[in-house]
Amino acid sequence: MELLTQLLQALWAQDFETLANPSMIGMLYFVLFVILFLENGLLPAAFLPGDSLLVLVGVLIAKGAMGYPQTILLLTVAASLGCWVSYIQGRWLGNTRTVQNWLSHLPAHYHQRAHHLFS
Repeated sequence: MELLTQLLQALWAQDFETLANPSMIGMLYFVLFVILFLENGLLPAAFLPGDSLLVLVGVLIAKGAMGYPQTILLLTVAASLGCWVSYIQGRWLGNTRTVQNWLSHLPAHYHQRAHHLFS
């Protein structure tokens, strides 16, 4: 828990020396994976700062603190798994009364555009 607190403080202060610490890099990879997975996999988690974290990752890769191939692999796996979970949610929950109620509040032309896109 202390490592996570240090990571958040280093992110807030933009302390790249602390973020380049090898023990901190492992935690950063874990946090990136979780945030990207949740951002892609859960609709209520769409507010998470995935895009701004990707800019930070680019800076850390440019400074040599993180490896490019490992980071690309991790982010691709996290986003792919998140999208798969999102697909499963839509498949299982798409015809429930709650979701149909949410969708009924959208204008009809959005439904027509989505139907045209996927058919």
